[in-house]
Amino acid sequence: MQPLLRCTVNSDVAQLPVLEEDWRAVWRSDHRATVFQGFDWGLHWARHYASVIDELLVLTCYDGDRAVGLAALYVRKRGNPFSPALLMFFGTGEPERDEAFAEYMAPLCVPGYEARCAEAMVSVIRRYRVIAGFEFARGPEDRLTHLAERLSRQWQRPLEVRSRGECFNLPADTEAALERLSRRQRGTLRRKLGKLRAMRGFEVRVADDRESLDDLFAALMTLHQRRWRGKGKPGVFSSERFRDFHLAVTAQLLDRGQLLLFGLFAEGRALAVNYCMVSKDACHYYQGGIDDDHAPELSPGLLSHLLGAGIAGERGLQRYDLMLGGKGSYKARLGFEAEQLVTLACRRSPLARLRAAW
Repeated sequence: MQPLLRCTVNSDVAQLPVLEEDWRAVWRSDHRATVFQGFDWGLHWARHYASVIDELLVLTCYDGDRAVGLAALYVRKRGNPFSPALLMFFGTGEPERDEAFAEYMAPLCVPGYEARCAEAMVSVIRRYRVIAGFEFARGPEDRLTHLAERLSRQWQRPLEVRSRGECFNLPADTEAALERLSRRQRGTLRRKLGKLRAMRGFEVRVADDRESLDDLFAALMTLHQRRWRGKGKPGVFSSERFRDFHLAVTAQLLDRGQLLLFGLFAEGRALAVNYCMVSKDACHYYQGGIDDDHAPELSPGLLSHLLGAGIAGERGLQRYDLMLGGKGSYKARLGFEAEQLVTLACRRSPLARLRAAW
């Protein structure tokens, strides 16, 4: 039996930069790591969402001096004394109007260390009496199970699957993405794409410096807010915290080559802007804005994804990830199912909480 890995706890947002080197090293070693598990997303999330954090638990596992695993966790602040204190991953569990809605959340791990990291993390988490349970949202089931199953056994409670959802992808090539569709869909979208490209002043603009980032992000917010307010809803950028978080994190991601923010422009106006982030071989579509009033018959939202797939390919990526979408959504019609994400939860037994005090 191999010895338990050393597991440290960082509980201070101000001290997170101390972990940067180890965090980035584990992220690079984990071939399935996403931008949502990365240092830049985590640091800015913890800073901007500090008011929802009751206690920070960033767990780092070491084999000797080498960092081999990391889980960016926190205990969510309770709305009232009767609410359970739940353990969650960064980017999940925020108030609905401020929700960051990160996906692919799970511990980072050097391949081969998954079980040992989970054991070491559980040995630390079990000591926190305040924790009444966990809710690990929107993560790959095989990646969450190592930690979730061990915690549920430790707490003598069943593990619940709260939800399942599918992520849909496009190949990182516009023509290859079109070829996947039915002959009728393919023909329709090709005609629309031809008409779009023929519009006066048509161009695709990509953020490649701070000035173009600012311009495109402003266009994104304008289009997104206008569309959702037209539907009687506030739109995500109505949240100052959400807006400020993304303004901060996009600047960092741009500098590291992990941002793909682009827009379709014609006749002097933005028709669609897509906010995507880059992880390993994938480009993740996170948020978008569409002008519903100008050339809606050309479906600029759909075309933005097809053109985005081409841009992703030009950058050497393999897939354009539309992320979570329902079976009947445009994502399901346009892409192919690539991965299923689950939300796993467990409530701690009172006996297990009492034992933790000793």
